[in-house]
Amino acid sequence: MFQHVNAQVNILLKDTSDLTHATVVADSLKEEGLIGDALRIYSQLQEVSNKCKCDSFKIHALKSKASIYRAVSDFKQEIFCLSELELLVDSTDLEERRWIYDRLGNSFGLIGDINQSQRYYYERLNICAKTDTICIASSLNGIARGYANNNYFKKAISTNRKARRLFKLIKDTTGEIVSLNQLGISYQNKGDADSAKYFYKKGLDLAKFIQSDLYEAQILNNLGDVYGDMKEYKISKAYFVQALKKAELMQHPYGISICKFNLGDIAFNTEKYNLAIKHLEQSLVLAQEHGYVGLQKDIHEVFSKLYEKTNVHKMALSHYQDYITARDSFKNKKVKDENVRREMLYEVNKKRAEYVEEQSKVMESLRQKSRKESKQRDIMIMVLIIVIALGLVITWFYKEQMEKNKVLEEQSELIQNQQKKIIDSLNYAQKLQKASLISLSKFKSIFQESFIFYEPKHLVSGDLYWATETDKFKAVAVIDCTGHGVPGAFMSMIAKTLLNNIVVDNQDFSPASVLSKMHAGLFEIFVKNNDDAAFLDGMDMSLCVINKAKKQLCFSGAVHDIYRIHKGELESIKGTNSSIGGISFRHKSAVNKVFNEVSFELEKGDLFYLFTDGYIDQFGGEDKKKLNISRFKAIIEKGKDAPIEKQGELISNAFYNWRGEESQIDDVLVLGFKV
Repeated sequence: MFQHVNAQVNILLKDTSDLTHATVVADSLKEEGLIGDALRIYSQLQEVSNKCKCDSFKIHALKSKASIYRAVSDFKQEIFCLSELELLVDSTDLEERRWIYDRLGNSFGLIGDINQSQRYYYERLNICAKTDTICIASSLNGIARGYANNNYFKKAISTNRKARRLFKLIKDTTGEIVSLNQLGISYQNKGDADSAKYFYKKGLDLAKFIQSDLYEAQILNNLGDVYGDMKEYKISKAYFVQALKKAELMQHPYGISICKFNLGDIAFNTEKYNLAIKHLEQSLVLAQEHGYVGLQKDIHEVFSKLYEKTNVHKMALSHYQDYITARDSFKNKKVKDENVRREMLYEVNKKRAEYVEEQSKVMESLRQKSRKESKQRDIMIMVLIIVIALGLVITWFYKEQMEKNKVLEEQSELIQNQQKKIIDSLNYAQKLQKASLISLSKFKSIFQESFIFYEPKHLVSGDLYWATETDKFKAVAVIDCTGHGVPGAFMSMIAKTLLNNIVVDNQDFSPASVLSKMHAGLFEIFVKNNDDAAFLDGMDMSLCVINKAKKQLCFSGAVHDIYRIHKGELESIKGTNSSIGGISFRHKSAVNKVFNEVSFELEKGDLFYLFTDGYIDQFGGEDKKKLNISRFKAIIEKGKDAPIEKQGELISNAFYNWRGEESQIDDVLVLGFKV
């Protein structure tokens, strides 16, 4: 039957539209216990899902494969599947990620890689919901095992205690038993036998209460072990006998073998040699049958000591040789397991790197598409501004003509209609200009702690703020173009286009170089291609670039300075006292202009402020004077200890209070950010 189904699946998998049917077939095979066939089809599903980007089918296939590998104790392959799932599952799907991290933590623990196990339990703990007590408590138990394995017993005990309190709070008895058993183990390894006995007995009482033979057997064996360490052999033997009964009841071969070994060791230490031989031989048979190499080593060591003490030297030598063989085999197994773990981690990290590289290519493709769309939008805005400017001129001429013809009523109506159209166009231009600026959410993603106070004089503005980010750099600029309103807005679009071309497209992150290239760019646009006609318009600008790796900020300014709060003190960082473009184009020798650049190391908590001159030039106050630089510095000084967003409010409120009923004289822009 299933051979026919498998053949059908091979056909189905050639058509990506019928992955659902193939998934149902694979699930049926899994339920029937035909795991080889199920695994093969799940693997095929993965391949086809990769081609058609059908992530939901790939996730189902990986989860199903992981559950199969866990059922057959192939934890290496399970970890491969879970690691691929970790990369594939959406970062916002916290429930799915908690499940993956729990399985990875458990599986790495089962193969003996406790450090990796602890890492994934930490990952799980970080995304546990505050109200998900079971998630938090079980993650803490996993983290505690990592501490204990590395002999950090104080941290292990503290973490297990937290987990136990949480399990007790939600009445999760099984979780509390695990915490109590781990506490006993940590105290025993630390050498505090009394505390170890206390926690083991607490755990044993709970295991009996929920009638868990497995936990009873484990804790009874641990109690026998701790009493053996104290040389209280009679009590130790009693606990080992009880543990053996539980192991035999469960038909648990390792449990039976370890209990028999412990009873043999007790008999040897109490000089009951015949009884010791009986228990040790029974333990050895099981250990050899099931491949418990580490236990075989311990059994042969006790046998060797026993026969040496009873003067049976030939048997003592034989078991000592077997002990050496088992010890070396155990060491080789540990080395082999370690190599397997390293190979597995290499493969996992390789897959992670391939996934990251693929995602980077996708993101780069999206960035290029975004740049193209941004350029097209900028061109449309510039065309619209030109049309609006022409409309204004035409309207003015039309008004003059109508006055000459004294057609006052018609003139008034037409002018009103034209004015409405112009205002509507300006409103639309304002929306387009705002759309061309970097959004506040995008700006906040680059500079998380920041503010922008942006107050154009008219509907459209000659002031511009701009920012971008790559893997290595962050950049932010504030630009003040000649004039305001429509002419200023036109210049601001040219400024943004030049910035995107120089920084984003050509990856130039040297502030001084960027300013020089913008200066040359204005010459190319307005002078060189216009028969070298004079062109006096230009722009003032401040540009900061942060090197993420070096934690260093570079600044270059054209007329603009910036302010920095460093260790509580306000510093003024000077720019070059020369504009981009403007009057300098009267002299051809000034086309290749050089701007100064300042660099310094960043320290956590440094604050930076970039601004145009509209803020400090505003008239107001009781004497109707300019706000000026000294008052602006005082405003910054007053709010420097407040959160950065609150500082933005203080700066904007101070401006409005100073201006009062006075008219705004220029576009205003102040930008601040914290590192």
